[in-house]
Amino acid sequence: MKKLCLILAGALMISMLSGCRIRSIEEDFISDGDFKYYYLEGKDCYTIVGLNEIADKENLYVPTHYKNKEINYIGYTKTSFTGFYTNYIIDVVDIKNIYLPYTVGDLYGRNGGFYNGYPERAFFVGAKYHGEVAYTLQFSQEKTVGYVTEKIFKYLEKDFNEERNHKELIGRYILKFYFSTNSKITVQIANTSYMFNYEGSPNEGYFFINDFERGGEIEDTPYEPTREGYTFGGWYKEPECKNVWDFGADTLPDAEYDEEGVLIFRETQLYAKWIKN
Repeated sequence: MKKLCLILAGALMISMLSGCRIRSIEEDFISDGDFKYYYLEGKDCYTIVGLNEIADKENLYVPTHYKNKEINYIGYTKTSFTGFYTNYIIDVVDIKNIYLPYTVGDLYGRNGGFYNGYPERAFFVGAKYHGEVAYTLQFSQEKTVGYVTEKIFKYLEKDFNEERNHKELIGRYILKFYFSTNSKITVQIANTSYMFNYEGSPNEGYFFINDFERGGEIEDTPYEPTREGYTFGGWYKEPECKNVWDFGADTLPDAEYDEEGVLIFRETQLYAKWIKN
């Protein structure tokens, strides 16, 4: 403790003698809409370092881009020269549904990208591997139901009861899940998927996922996807973009069950149309 006090006193003295103050990275945070952003110059991308006041907001859509740059991370850990570290992460205490896109991972995070509570439902498309870290998603058995794509679910289901920490390598995507128990009820397959619909798109073509009542309408959509050199032209029923999805009239397939009464999974995919600039 004495050594630590000497270090802090020395740092303060150096700062006073130099006539300068120690600059905080918080001065470079950009507050815009729901989020606070921090530009990572060396990586040429943004990370989300906090939320603005959204206590009444039920649905939190984490974007893939900000100012035409990718958002590759949620969270940031700043370590000082004295060895102390500060976590800048998302507080989800009042969020009902959180939607996580393909680009999000926590950067040097010691406690993950979220803090102080769990959403009721978390929709997780995948994680883009950035070399040093993959995305970590934490669920609470009592409070959160996680939704993933069918392929991710099959990977998790394969050895679900073997360990609490599931780490799977799917192509270039590393997914890391933590659960309070090993119950299979914690994670389900989302029945509605929004597809990028172009060759070479991220996360095997998945932009966002959601889950709605069978036979009901798709109640909302995420923000518009981004593709360099193109303008988004709406959501369609097939990859060829012949029939537009009418959100006021079209409905999902009715629930179907097998001979044992188990719900048969049906995925409805919406395809993005792209107009070349």
